[in-house]
Amino acid sequence: MTIKLYKLSGYRLITPKYQKMKVASDNTFDIEILEYWIHAIKKLKVKAKMYSFSTANTNGKKTMYLDKVISDTDEYIFGFFKTGIYGTIQEFYNRFNNSKTYEKSKNETSDAVVYFYLYKKTGVFLVGYDPNHAINISSLKRYFTRFEFLLEPFRDKFNELNDKGQQIYRNRMIRVLSLPPIEFFEEIKNMEKIKEASFVVNRDGVSDTFDIIKELKELDENKGLKSKDVEIEISLKNISGKKLVKDIERLFTILNKDETFDDLKVKGKYNTGKMKTIRNNMPIRTFEINVDYGNMIYPINHVEVKQKLHDLNMTEMILFGNVFNNTDIEFPSEVEDLYNEISKKARSYNKRFYNLKPYRGKLFRKNK
Repeated sequence: MTIKLYKLSGYRLITPKYQKMKVASDNTFDIEILEYWIHAIKKLKVKAKMYSFSTANTNGKKTMYLDKVISDTDEYIFGFFKTGIYGTIQEFYNRFNNSKTYEKSKNETSDAVVYFYLYKKTGVFLVGYDPNHAINISSLKRYFTRFEFLLEPFRDKFNELNDKGQQIYRNRMIRVLSLPPIEFFEEIKNMEKIKEASFVVNRDGVSDTFDIIKELKELDENKGLKSKDVEIEISLKNISGKKLVKDIERLFTILNKDETFDDLKVKGKYNTGKMKTIRNNMPIRTFEINVDYGNMIYPINHVEVKQKLHDLNMTEMILFGNVFNNTDIEFPSEVEDLYNEISKKARSYNKRFYNLKPYRGKLFRKNK
């Protein structure tokens, strides 16, 4: 058993309605559209539901597709994507004797499992770490939009039932949003100890108490430096201790209000033992859980992952911000008929891929 940290990115799925092509209700979520979308994806063959795109500065391509829904309950949907990289030749070696053991051809890819969790009440969408780096905010947006044409029967029926102020337009049914960035001062409170802290200040904002004005004046005389060209990073080091966490938070709160200070940075230790550096402009919100990797590059126990993702969502729900149900709208009641229509469109889409065969690196229809 190999227990490792599994990093998760937090997103939110919303299902906006439109009035005169403008969003009538933003930051809203209804699970119905997503359930039809997932139904459509499950009806597609792998070739049909795979999304492939070029990688920057290489000849390679990355692939991603929703492979399986493992659990679909009243509260959440849990499953996994598969991702891969192909288009480049790669050699594998035995590092004990440095002998070549295998050469991966251009068209081969080793798929990785990337777990996801969708909370039906708010649209919170947690996506696990992807070893192939194929899944990100951009590729998720494109993937959800790519198959929205399969939902046209639902869209048409919905628009029949609702007035012009609550319509769904083509390719605008589902949107993927990043969760709000981590609050810098919120994250400081999560630290158990602070090892060092630093901030950048321009020369005019430096206090005499730091005893560097004299040196700066000498630099002015020798190098002709101008005030706007001088910035100083002040580092507070070896200040480890829990009692200083509040002191650093209080100091940085004051500095953050003064425009002469910038790039607030804290290196600290969490109660998990992990050391991390945070800044005042934190990136997309991420989370971590401890799970069993075995000897794989992704977690091996999906039951464990599912439970920990659900627990994380229920514990951290307050961090995800507000979401509202769409109001004064009516959803189609002929559910079985809609599922059948969407399945029919999916089968038709699958046929495009059944009739293709490779010829000199390109795909051609067999009946031609």
